[in-house]
Amino acid sequence: MPAAYTDAAAVAAALRLAPDTTLASEVGVGATSLALTSDQVAGASGLYVGQYLALDQYNLAVREVVQITGAITGTGPYTVPVTATTQAHVADAPVKEVSALQDVVGAGSRLWDDATYTAAGAFGQQTITETVRGIATTDGCILVQVTGRNVTGVSAISWQYAPGGQSFMLDPTVCTFDDYQVYASWSSNSNSTSTAMPEPWQKHLVVTITYTSGYNPLPSDIVRASTVLAARLYKEGDSGFSDVLANTDMGLLQYKKGIPGDIDIMARRWRRWT
Repeated sequence: MPAAYTDAAAVAAALRLAPDTTLASEVGVGATSLALTSDQVAGASGLYVGQYLALDQYNLAVREVVQITGAITGTGPYTVPVTATTQAHVADAPVKEVSALQDVVGAGSRLWDDATYTAAGAFGQQTITETVRGIATTDGCILVQVTGRNVTGVSAISWQYAPGGQSFMLDPTVCTFDDYQVYASWSSNSNSTSTAMPEPWQKHLVVTITYTSGYNPLPSDIVRASTVLAARLYKEGDSGFSDVLANTDMGLLQYKKGIPGDIDIMARRWRRWT
């Protein structure tokens, strides 16, 4: 499954959802259980195995999501087994049940991908091997546009005139890259010969390339945009077929169908162009 660019804790904070309970004691990094002051969350329903909890949702530096892994014990505070924490949390930190938000986290990230004409999950850091179309230029390069965004390294690259034809290896160290575009130069490749050079302006070369791409950490505007889009998807469940959920004159948030203007402006800077 493609990686999400936000999480349920961030979406809960964007929606300004009130916490359900608090931590009864501090939690360290790597803890596998929480002490909660209440076992009633999500509209007075009880905690259960598989449920997702957001910790410190309003604290950008440490907020995270954990999942309940076992039976809840105790009579207050309640001991709740969870997946290992990655941040430390102080006593009385807010806790919010966010299982319903898990469904929209990935969908909001995929909307961002769609808005930027990008493959699903391509902004996340990963290593990819794929076969793409290449173009031979007159300045000693093969130009390819890969699926990933923000290419940071190429480990292998070869080309063919047609599928099933002879394959010519190129030295990956002579590759340069700019976001999703990779330029492979054979003119400076000491292992190249004249037989390894495609004819200039060949537009249908078959290029197989292995590369590393993506961001870690993700740029803040990608995280923000994905969070806002996920929050809007969550609120659309309340809006039905209406174009506007609430009247801003009454001091309430307004949710219109369609991508928000500020998100569209951010998306323009990140869109792929071919």
